[in-house]
Amino acid sequence: MTKLSCKSLFSGAVLIPWVPIKQLLRVDTLIVSGNPRILSYICIALLRRMLGRRVIIWGQYRVSESGSRFRKIRLLIWRVFTEFLVYTTYEQAEMRSHPWFRGKAIVSINNGLKRVDQKAKADREIEKFKSQWGLRDKRIILSCARLLPKNRFDLVPKALQTVLATQPDCVWVLIGDGPLMTQLQDEVERCGVRDHVVFVGALFDDGKLADWFFAAELFLHPAGLGLSLMKAFEYELPIVTNADPKFQMPESELALRGNTAITFSLNSESGIVDAIIAGLSLGEAERQAIAVEAQQLCNTYNTAAMALHTCTLINGSSSSCS
Repeated sequence: MTKLSCKSLFSGAVLIPWVPIKQLLRVDTLIVSGNPRILSYICIALLRRMLGRRVIIWGQYRVSESGSRFRKIRLLIWRVFTEFLVYTTYEQAEMRSHPWFRGKAIVSINNGLKRVDQKAKADREIEKFKSQWGLRDKRIILSCARLLPKNRFDLVPKALQTVLATQPDCVWVLIGDGPLMTQLQDEVERCGVRDHVVFVGALFDDGKLADWFFAAELFLHPAGLGLSLMKAFEYELPIVTNADPKFQMPESELALRGNTAITFSLNSESGIVDAIIAGLSLGEAERQAIAVEAQQLCNTYNTAAMALHTCTLINGSSSSCS
């Protein structure tokens, strides 16, 4: 299996990466992103299809509302192909029921992360870590994602203002960077909750991320919840997010259809407040049940499963991955 590097000619709403066409036409099997924004990928996939060469489309059958304008275009293009890798078993079932894709080879790769050794928690001095950030005896509500409109972090400062009336020892820790950073900082100041918010910024070191996830009591991601929930699962954190799959990424259904998430409606101003308070009020038995379910999901959705299911489809069988 060979990974082919492609250089982007420019970036924006549409991407046209340079691709090594001769090499892409020569390989026996090509796995290509089915995102219609990447025009050259789609063009080479269609060309291979016309020439009778094998193509496997990899991508999201369903995306959040923010990406819906491309969905119809994507599915119109996808219907030409016969083999697909999608993110979750829920996507797989939904796609198989679509009249355009019935009878086609559709495999869930079980998108996830590399497993984390939970035994490391016993060796960490979490309280010392929290003290270094001035958070000793504080209850941490953690968010970790790019600061983009689809994630709806703009809902949190006002909600936190209300939560603090009954939960004065909680702190919202936001890991990530993005175009909404300044807007969020201004909103935090406007709502008078600056002393209860920590902007960590972008963080990619697994060890430093682990400190925050081990220290947190709750994982908060209002909308656009995707692969970051797998990080929450690894650390057995209850998840607070909105209940409408239309505003979520495919992985979100692992939480929404189970018992690991406390959900709210984006149409309810008090919903996110109630969900956060409910998450902070969970008893030990409830947390233990969430931990068990989270670990079960991590055992099914991880990088090892992704490799296995991908190789199984390449080798000519999708039935064992259903």
